[in-house]
Amino acid sequence: MASGFRYFTDMFHAMPRPLRGMLLMLVSAIMVVVMNVTVRQIASELHVFEIAALRNFFGFLLFLPWLIGARINPLRTRRIVLHMGRAGFNTVATIAYFVALILIPLTQVTALTFTAPLIATLLAVLVLHESMSARRWAGFFVGLAGALIILRPGVRDVGTGQLMVLLSSATWASALICTKVLARTETSLTIAAYSALLQVPIAMIGAVFVWQMPSLHQIGILFLIGGMAGFIQLCIAQAFRDADATLVLPFDFTKLIWASIAGYLVFSEIPDYWTWIGAVVVFLGVFYMALQERREN
Repeated sequence: MASGFRYFTDMFHAMPRPLRGMLLMLVSAIMVVVMNVTVRQIASELHVFEIAALRNFFGFLLFLPWLIGARINPLRTRRIVLHMGRAGFNTVATIAYFVALILIPLTQVTALTFTAPLIATLLAVLVLHESMSARRWAGFFVGLAGALIILRPGVRDVGTGQLMVLLSSATWASALICTKVLARTETSLTIAAYSALLQVPIAMIGAVFVWQMPSLHQIGILFLIGGMAGFIQLCIAQAFRDADATLVLPFDFTKLIWASIAGYLVFSEIPDYWTWIGAVVVFLGVFYMALQERREN
């Protein structure tokens, strides 16, 4: 078994980096949908506050060996307030996302998460004063139009589930802006360490009011969710290191395909065509922005 695992790892590392990046993004897209299905199923047994708190806790336990084995002190920082803000944004994003998974179809949740890069771009302009070319603004407004196609305000009610996804995207984008600022002075390990360390107590604030002792089976499922979340982040980070964003983003879009299949097979959900049309338009806007950014740089 060990020799077989070594064979596949050697073959993976021997791949051209762009191909490796695309494969990693495809794997992350599939794993996101698997995690979403798992979260929705266990949410019928435990409150989302408790799920988020234990997911963060088990994620921290998995990160702990890297933290202990670090050659430098990863907790040395002068920007603890910004670290706390980033952890708070990430925690709110997680909880809002889990709530949305319970309330609306998987495909719609997935489609609306594509708005996160749009919000992050807007925040980068407003908060970090980054410049935007006319062509990138055009991509931004195309993506915004796609979000409106999915939501169709005025045609149908925009419910709590849709608002929760948008809240999740907005707070995730805010955490990304914090990361950009922290990256100027902090190492990646320090940023990751404080994220893992601080999100646990922040998530516990809400969890203590709805706490119920999970069974061993539930603990196993929550540990699996925490592991998948960490694995997904590693895949995405490495995918963007190995390949250009314009190569890996189309594979991230396959989340919509896997979400549609999982929604139909597991929850008997049939996505409406407006969700698909809107998701395609949002993706085209985000992809065009990434393409223009690559050309400008």
